[in-house]
This record gives sequence, C-alpha cells and structure tokens, in this order.
Amino acid sequence: MLSRSLSLTNSLDVFRGNHAELKSFLNNVATPSVMAHMWAEAHRYRLDYAQREAARLLHNYIAAAFSLVDSTRRFVEKHYAGTRLMDEYEARVKQDFAEAPLHRFLQRLRNHTLHHRLPPTKAMTKFKRRDDGGHDFENGFWLNVERMREWGDWTGKAREYLESLDKEAKLDDIIDAYEPVVVGFHRWLSDRIREEHAEAIEETFELERRMQATDDELHRCEGSRSEGGEPDQGRPGPPRDPERGLILDSLIGPAGRVDRDVLDPPESVVISLYESLAFPHGGLPNLDRFRSLFLPDAQLVEVEHDDTYLTGVDGYIRDYHWVLNEGSITAVSEHETARRSHLVGDVAHVLSFHETRYIENGEEKRRLGMYDIHMVKAGDRWAITGMHLCAGYGARLERSPQT
Repeated sequence: MLSRSLSLTNSLDVFRGNHAELKSFLNNVATPSVMAHMWAEAHRYRLDYAQREAARLLHNYIAAAFSLVDSTRRFVEKHYAGTRLMDEYEARVKQDFAEAPLHRFLQRLRNHTLHHRLPPTKAMTKFKRRDDGGHDFENGFWLNVERMREWGDWTGKAREYLESLDKEAKLDDIIDAYEPVVVGFHRWLSDRIREEHAEAIEETFELERRMQATDDELHRCEGSRSEGGEPDQGRPGPPRDPERGLILDSLIGPAGRVDRDVLDPPESVVISLYESLAFPHGGLPNLDRFRSLFLPDAQLVEVEHDDTYLTGVDGYIRDYHWVLNEGSITAVSEHETARRSHLVGDVAHVLSFHETRYIENGEEKRRLGMYDIHMVKAGDRWAITGMHLCAGYGARLERSPQT
C-alpha cells in the first residue's frame, strides 16, 4: 500500500511545486524594488518578460492541478472501487470540488488555456487609501476578467465565479484560496488510506522497530568496552543552554517562502544560493530568497584579484540593485563545476567552484569563481554565517562525499 501510493504523492508534489514556483514569482514581482525596476522606462523589457513568465507559470499551475485530479481519481478507482472509502471519496469530492465555483472556474480555465489561449494577465500597481489618510501600494499580476468573459464556454458555477469578480482579479487571491483546499483534501485522503490499512502498517512498523532494536543492541555490544577492555562510561558534555538555540533561531528568522523545506542538508543551501542570484534575459534575481539564506549579521567578503571588499548581506543586495538599475547586465547564469564539503556536527564548510556566464551590454561573457561558504545549523535548518566570493578561482576539484 505504501509503495503504490507513491505515484499519488508524486502528483501532489508536482502540484505543490508549481504552486510554490508561481507564488514565489508573484511575491518577487510584488516587491517594491523589483516592480520599480520593471516600470522604469529603460527596463520595460523586464515587464514584457514578467508578463510572459506569469502566463507560463499559471499554465503549468493549472495543468498540474488537474493532472492531480485525474491521477487521484484513477488511484482511488483502481484500489478502492466498491469500498466504503470510495463512497467517502465521492462525497468529499462533491463537497470540496464538484460544487465549488472556484474549482469549476479553474477547470474551465484549463480548457481555455489548453484549447484557446493563455489567460490574459497584466502587471499593475494599485493604490489603497488607509484610514489614516495615507496610501498603500499593491503590486502584482491580475487576470483581465473582462477579456476572459468574452469567451463563450463559461458555464454553470464557473460563470458564477467569473461574474463574482471585478474587472481584474489578482492571481495571488485565486491560488491562495485554492491551494489549501487541495492540500486539505489530500491530507484527509492520506489519513483515510492509513486508517484503512492501519493493521498492516502497524505490523510493518513493528518489524522495523524490532530490526532497529536488534541493530542498536549489536552496536552497544561492539562499543561497550574501551580499548583497555573496561566499560566506557563516557564523559558528560558541557551543559547546554536551550536559550542559545532559541536566540539563534530568532536571528535567522523564517525561511523564504520557497526555501522553508529545502534548507537541509547544507548542499541545498548551495543550490538555493545559485538559483537566487541567477536570472534569464529580461528577468530579475530573487534577492529576497538570497537574503533568507543568511544570518542577518553575516559577513560577505568579495575577493577580486588584488582587491578585497567587506560588506554585509544588505550591503551586497544594495550593490546588486545598483547594478540592475544601471542596466548593463541583463542576464546571469551559473553552474557549479566542483564542490568540497566538510561537515562537523552542526557546522559546515563548503567550497563551491563555478562558472558564471552573463550578458553585459549585449555581449555574452564568462568567468570562473568560488564561493567559500560557512554555515551553522539551528533547529531544523542551516544558515550561512559568512561567505567569501572569490573571482578567478578556476580549480576543478573532484567531488567527494561529505565527511
């Protein structure tokens, strides 16, 4: 049962991954500094790129949502046809989806996207007047509802939902309303399947516990005596101060929206680092994600030939924004060529060699470099405490396992 449900889990992961990718893009675009770059007259090509990217990610999100619907139904019909679980599944589908206007709207939107055209979207900045007389800015992407209403195949509850919208509908509001429904449904289904197979699952877990107990007993026997033949009593370590861990957790703060589940092990921090700094032509780096990888007081040292510059995370991001605003560099991509990692307890040191390709003033260029990264673990995540950014380091080390 556990192995055959893996395909269902994979389909859910694909949906959640597409949701996270679209949400991350929308959050990044909504950042005032990013929106300012896009609306600047010299950088309007960024706005064109962002509009295309929003449509592409929405297309993938909708396709993943209804691929999940189809795979879930096939799974339940194949393994639970004629059972009480199947009846409960049908009732829950009717409650959460079949009679839900939002789900029906997205279902018709899939047909609109696959058989007619990509949904019309546009970037906008809206102003909201506060009670105190001030104004708030709301940046983001909106569906052009008026244009979508021109399509004649909206029916039933899908049209009901469409008619409930204003002239524009913010994409964030739509996906934020739909994602918890999908996740809640699959959490219920997963719990219900476990309940259906509770006895078999408990037998499997009991066998694992017995095997683990046997393995632990073997290790105790092998390590029960020191080299001199006497039992090894061990030495008590220094008392741990639980507040230190809590303080470190608070300094790190919450992970970025995308990175919360990918910051462990340290290698994932390195992957996120590369992804946050790279961007395609017309795009922008995800500097909010970059910031989330570091302790607030982390130091960055830029080593370039005979010059060395010391800065902090915010200073580095501020300089990066200046480069983007200046406009000469319009794309950056990096790939790792070699890595050497050292892990000791809750401390990690990673040397990551890479090649950077970038477009400057319309010309593609390349350079070699190295990130010398120091990390510490706090709670269930890793954070960078300091990093050297070294230009011109072209060594190609052989990859080695963590030690």
